[in-house]
Amino acid sequence: MRFLFTLFTTCTLVATLSAQAGYPRPPLPAENLFYIQRSGNHNTIVYDANLSQDKKFDAKKPVNIYWIRYTNGGAKEDLTFIQRTLAYGVTAKRLGDNYFEFHFVSYSKMKFILYLDAAGNPCAKLEVNGKQIVIRKIFISIEERSRWTLAPKIEYVEFYGSDPYNGKELYEKFYP
Repeated sequence: MRFLFTLFTTCTLVATLSAQAGYPRPPLPAENLFYIQRSGNHNTIVYDANLSQDKKFDAKKPVNIYWIRYTNGGAKEDLTFIQRTLAYGVTAKRLGDNYFEFHFVSYSKMKFILYLDAAGNPCAKLEVNGKQIVIRKIFISIEERSRWTLAPKIEYVEFYGSDPYNGKELYEKFYP
């Protein structure tokens, strides 16, 4: 039975990773929380912790967000006003000393917890399908639609990360 579970899990993970074959892994600084890639192109949105020298989150802006535009030679760019306020930006609330909750401006149902782990590394933890996961990568599959459509339709979202308690790698697929 354990063999079948392992085989199923491995096949599922290989199948989902192969769907993203060819996507670049961005160069990530030590303060990186996670990054988002989407179907359609390889441009990547990066979320980094905004930390001071003494490892304190900036109270007004605890998360820095920017693009890596692979379709433009890997150039680093800020989000536009519309992207920041309607799509990929975040709203953060301080919960305690060096402890924040945040969510995407476009989807407030998923609440991330921003904190420093035991080693002092910044982390973004989230509950997906009833499981706690420290997020490292998010992949969004967007349905092909007319370019005149205002809001894209998300087919599913894949979350890659680790268990916050034992460090084991985790993968969860979410259907909004």
